[in-house]
Amino acid sequence: MLKTKLKQLMENLHANEQINYEFALNSEEATNSVIVEPFCQILGYKSENFAEFRRDIAINYTNSKADYGIYYENQLALIIKTKKLATDFNMQDLTNFNNLFYKSKSQFAILTNGLEYRFFTCEEKNNTRTINNEPFFIFNLKEFTDTDIQKLENFKRENFNPNEIIHTIEKINILESFKSKLLEEIENPSINFVNFFIQESNYKFPEYYQNHQCTPILKDAMEQIFNLTHPNSSHDEQASNSQHLTNNDYDTHFNKLAINNLKNIMNILREYIFSLDSNIGEKTHSSYIGYYANKNFIRVFTQAKSIKIYLRLNDSDMLKYEEYGKKLPDGHRHGLVQFNIQITENSNLEKIKEMILVAYEYTQK
Repeated sequence: MLKTKLKQLMENLHANEQINYEFALNSEEATNSVIVEPFCQILGYKSENFAEFRRDIAINYTNSKADYGIYYENQLALIIKTKKLATDFNMQDLTNFNNLFYKSKSQFAILTNGLEYRFFTCEEKNNTRTINNEPFFIFNLKEFTDTDIQKLENFKRENFNPNEIIHTIEKINILESFKSKLLEEIENPSINFVNFFIQESNYKFPEYYQNHQCTPILKDAMEQIFNLTHPNSSHDEQASNSQHLTNNDYDTHFNKLAINNLKNIMNILREYIFSLDSNIGEKTHSSYIGYYANKNFIRVFTQAKSIKIYLRLNDSDMLKYEEYGKKLPDGHRHGLVQFNIQITENSNLEKIKEMILVAYEYTQK
């Protein structure tokens, strides 16, 4: 239900862009009217319920106000500060927001531009209040996953409990981390993973059997258990599938693209990825396409008007390429692929290829 309503909110926003979207670009007040307050209403907060939800919250010792406040047991528990629709947050925005959050004494705060909602929290020890500068959760109305919805459910009026939210979201993050790591090991078992099964297995392995010889066997076993391939398919069939693993699901992702130039870019990037190594595999999932050789190094998400890629880069490379993408916070990473780039018709294709190559080489070390 929550997912459906949020999608409807975006559809309404774009249904008449001349009126809704362009109006929301005019000011922070317009952004609140067109999208932020409807977002809050979807979560169950109504302006007529003054005990739980209020507009224009004056914060002591500041010259600024929070756009909205959510109350829990008669105490201000969460504030929302809005910037104009789709604007980027600069350092001054973040500084002002942190000051507002610090002096509000609320437990949570959201900084939003109408489309992206950054959730922050604080820590209080020995009467000292410390603001965490990194958001613990980012919700993007333009692109969200079922996991994002699961996290956002905690902020619905009927579920809202400030004392449990962080613990609940941490459990979700841990679960997703385990699932991502397990999927990675299923696709490409690491030496440590193989060693674990060798040591714990009741089977007495011949002395001449080396660990690397067990890797494809373990991979076959896991694929059969998790139904990733048909257990009765022949070895030749599986071997042929291991080269550039493809299936009809690729077309599902490809056909989401509504712009022909983006489709051309998608084909160019796919061909380039395969050219890096004859052992590179492609695996489609419900929400993305993953590419791997030794390890996953890129995941590709398609939308009507853009392609999003998530690359596995080290910290120095993420800093080097920060003008082309952004490093994701720990709690919002897609497994170990943690650098996000949004590709449009005007993107620098050669630079994107360069970053893909760097990600590939990083995973081969």
